[in-house]
Amino acid sequence: MTWEEEVPLNTGEVIWVKRTVTYKLQGDSGNPLDIAYRPDWTEMLEFTWQGKKYWYTGDAALMLLAISPKSLQPVLVAKASSKQWSRQNDYQCTTPFYVQFVPTEDGRNWSWPPNIEPWLFGLPYNIMQRTPGLQEGKSKYLASQRLERDRVLTHQSPSLARVESDYSFNQCKK
Repeated sequence: MTWEEEVPLNTGEVIWVKRTVTYKLQGDSGNPLDIAYRPDWTEMLEFTWQGKKYWYTGDAALMLLAISPKSLQPVLVAKASSKQWSRQNDYQCTTPFYVQFVPTEDGRNWSWPPNIEPWLFGLPYNIMQRTPGLQEGKSKYLASQRLERDRVLTHQSPSLARVESDYSFNQCKK
């Protein structure tokens, strides 16, 4: 399933991001016999900023697209604990427990430093958290629609609503 969403950046600009998620038949995590089409963990994201095209394909649950004030390059941010990303990628426990993705020159590959940069602290999420269902059939979402879709989720989990400087993961606590 592919859709576009309006993404307000930390620079004041607004861009459109194309996202793709594949669905496959699988059991529910709480009930493996409840077979249905569910989103795969791999996400694809594509956008253009200042005339350059960027692509991300991976298994992180992205929550933020921001422009670095130092490098003037886009970065992506996800909770490192979501979708077991930290475990699958041997990401060490840090506070805050988010991962920052930095693009390579070609805009197709992304690396991650051991910690996120402090300028990201406090920034609100701007990438839709609740993946649209197959039946929705909507191709575009405004930022206001994203906020409404994710309202309950971000209320229940403030660390998804904005990058919290003190967010830690329970399994990292000693």
